[in-house]
Amino acid sequence: DKPDELGAAMVGVRTISESGAVSDFSREQIELFAVSNLMSVHLDLNLEFSYVDATFSMTENGLVAVLELLHLLFQEPRWELPAFVRAQQAYKAQANAVQKSLEQSTLDRLMQMMYSGDGRVTEVRVEDLNKLTLNKVRQAVSAQLRPQDLEINLVADFEGKSQHKVVGVEGALSTGKHHDEEREPEELEVPAVAKERRLRELDEHLWTYLGSVPPTDVAQADTSRAPVITIGEDLSPEDRQRSAHLEDSDERAVANIGGGAPNRWGKGDTYHTKVMESKKFSWDEPDSELKDHPLYPSMCL
Repeated sequence: DKPDELGAAMVGVRTISESGAVSDFSREQIELFAVSNLMSVHLDLNLEFSYVDATFSMTENGLVAVLELLHLLFQEPRWELPAFVRAQQAYKAQANAVQKSLEQSTLDRLMQMMYSGDGRVTEVRVEDLNKLTLNKVRQAVSAQLRPQDLEINLVADFEGKSQHKVVGVEGALSTGKHHDEEREPEELEVPAVAKERRLRELDEHLWTYLGSVPPTDVAQADTSRAPVITIGEDLSPEDRQRSAHLEDSDERAVANIGGGAPNRWGKGDTYHTKVMESKKFSWDEPDSELKDHPLYPSMCL
C-alpha cells in the first residue's frame, strides 16, 4: 500500500469477498454453484502476497468447476459499494479491538518501534480507513491480482492413493450382507500411468481456464519499498525499553522478547547487507552453511 492509502489492499480483498459475485452472476448463484460442486474459495492477503485459497472435490469435475469460477474472478470481479462499506466497517471494528487488547496492542507498539511506524507492517488506524474509497481499493487490488503475475500452487493426490473402494451392500442401511453374485474384475490403472494422466489433464485445464485470462493493462504494484528497520544500537536507552499500561479486568503482563535472526525481507536492507558482508555471506554462494540450512527458510519467513 502507498503511504496515503494504508489498508487499501486488505479492504479491497475483503470487498470482493463481501460482494461474493462475479460477472453477471449474483452472490446467491455463486453460493449455489459452490455448494453444488463441493468447493470453497477464500480471498485474503498477508505481508507478502494477495492470494486465493480454493478447495474442491476431485469427483464430478470439481477442478474444472473451481477453475471456471477463478477465471471469472480474475477477469470480471464485482465491485459493489455496499460490500466496500461492510469491509470498511469490519476493519474499523478490528482496529478498535486491537487497541483494547493487551497482546495485540503490545505487539503493535513493538512493530511500530522496529519498523519506524511503517503502516504496511503495523495495524491500520481508523483514520486511515476513513480515507479509503471504492476506487482506491479497486486500484490497489487490481495492481496485485494481475493475471500475468499469477502463481499457482496445487496440492493434490495425483496417484489416487487416498481413494477407497466402496463395498456394495444391499438396502439403504448396511446390514453387513454383501452381494454374493460374482462381479467382473475391475481394470486397475498402473499408479505411474494414472499420475501421468492426471498431470496431463491438470495441465490442459489450467491452460484452458487460467491461461485464457487476458493480461491486464494495470501497472504492477510497487513492491520494491522494503520497510526501514530501526536498529536497536541507534536507540537511546530510554527507547530500548518501553512500557504501556492498558485498563484490563485482570492483572496481566505481556513481554515481547526479540533477538538476532535472519532478515525477514531478504536482500536490500543496508544493515543486513553490512552484517552479511562481515560474515562473508553471499546469496550466490553455492554451498552456504547458512542459506542451505533446512531451518533457514522458516526462520526468514
